[in-house]
Amino acid sequence: MMRLFLCLIASIYAATSFAAGGSVLGERSVQFKKEGAALSFKQSVKVYNNTDQTNVPLKIPTYLFKKALKNPQYNLGSTYMWKSAFESTVNDTLLSQLNKYGIDTLLLSPGTNGIKITDFLTKAQNQSIHVSRLLSENSYAKDVNGVQKLIAKMQTLQYDFPGLHLNIEPHTFADYKANIPFYTARMDSIYDVAKQWCDPRNMKLTVSIPMHLPIQNATFLSNNNITAYIMAYENTDQQKLLTRTQLLRTTLGNNYVWVIRVSDFATQQDLLDAVTYLNANGVSRVALYDFSTISNMF
Repeated sequence: MMRLFLCLIASIYAATSFAAGGSVLGERSVQFKKEGAALSFKQSVKVYNNTDQTNVPLKIPTYLFKKALKNPQYNLGSTYMWKSAFESTVNDTLLSQLNKYGIDTLLLSPGTNGIKITDFLTKAQNQSIHVSRLLSENSYAKDVNGVQKLIAKMQTLQYDFPGLHLNIEPHTFADYKANIPFYTARMDSIYDVAKQWCDPRNMKLTVSIPMHLPIQNATFLSNNNITAYIMAYENTDQQKLLTRTQLLRTTLGNNYVWVIRVSDFATQQDLLDAVTYLNANGVSRVALYDFSTISNMF
């Protein structure tokens, strides 16, 4: 396939040269050298015309070459990555692993190493990997001034993340069941201010939600085009979980991602079978929680 791809590019180049008044008679060489998970290439084309001889570099559009090299071993969709995993591994290794797993969306809590973050974001964009800034802080929902704290935090965010992901879980509070209406309204306020902050900055807003999210919250997410990551944890019976969340998923429309927790599965094959089942039953987008456990299992 790669040989055919290069021949096609060379043919296009030759046709262009003829149209310009020259004749391509000479040498084309493309050398590939394996470098870890990526390939580098050296190319030269010797072009002859009626008056001179010039070495001209053969320019293959970068985006075409990247697509030719994209061949993930798995197709796992999205994942969460925390500061410890990000800071302990060099960027090229992280990106190689993401490409291997077929992960095209990363929810990242990056830490404070600005040079590493900037380098990672640039390389991820070049490899068509979307990276959202992950904020995971339950006090935004718990404290009286929680919404104001979230606004203040968003105003301090740095670097050019193309997205923002909120992982806020009021359902973990001891008083949640006794105060569901209060926390439902609080979460709508959080979603609203985050949406207002993201839209002018062309950032995609996504949020993690429990399987029992109040329908009022789900309706707000749907009406505001906010993608929900449904945390389908602690049970590997995907059929049962899909049945349990039928109303929630219908309310969200197609704007959700189904999150399964790697540690819930005994083997890699069990997890892959679950992903296959989900895809076959209308769940087009799956995420795995989290990156560290993926790398341990795979």
